[in-house]
Amino acid sequence: MISTFDSTAATVLFAFVACAHLTFAVPLSYIDVREHRLPNKLTLALNGAVACTAATAALIAPSLTARVLGACALSLVVGVIACGFALLSPGSIGMGDAKVTPATVLLAALGGMPILLGALAWLCGAGAFAALWVLLRTRSTKTRFAFGPIILSAPYGGLALSLLGLF
Repeated sequence: MISTFDSTAATVLFAFVACAHLTFAVPLSYIDVREHRLPNKLTLALNGAVACTAATAALIAPSLTARVLGACALSLVVGVIACGFALLSPGSIGMGDAKVTPATVLLAALGGMPILLGALAWLCGAGAFAALWVLLRTRSTKTRFAFGPIILSAPYGGLALSLLGLF
């Protein structure tokens, strides 16, 4: 198993950024389940809070600068791809889901490769399970379901899978 957190500073960085992420992920998940939308104000606040917390931690602990820059670059690339996919195929992923992706990828990437891979596995597994559950309940492929909570929970699912030794 690859070590997820190679230093105490990396562990503290992940914990602080996770707190910033959870501050907005919980209400966003609640809203998405109830209303099937992710408000722009909260998605913008989520991305800003996560990025600013990570940047501040990198300024405080210069040993984390490379880790934060790499995670930011990865989250930017994945965010652009998700937004492009939402624009080209709006029936498959909503724009709100695409807008919460950069903050979620940033948090997962700060945890290291095991958490990032675990988050990807969580996203695929939980998404497939939710789609199957909706399909069995409604017997329709046209039914939409809230995918935002699955995206927002991916870093925590990745952490759990990593701690279980699966990644």
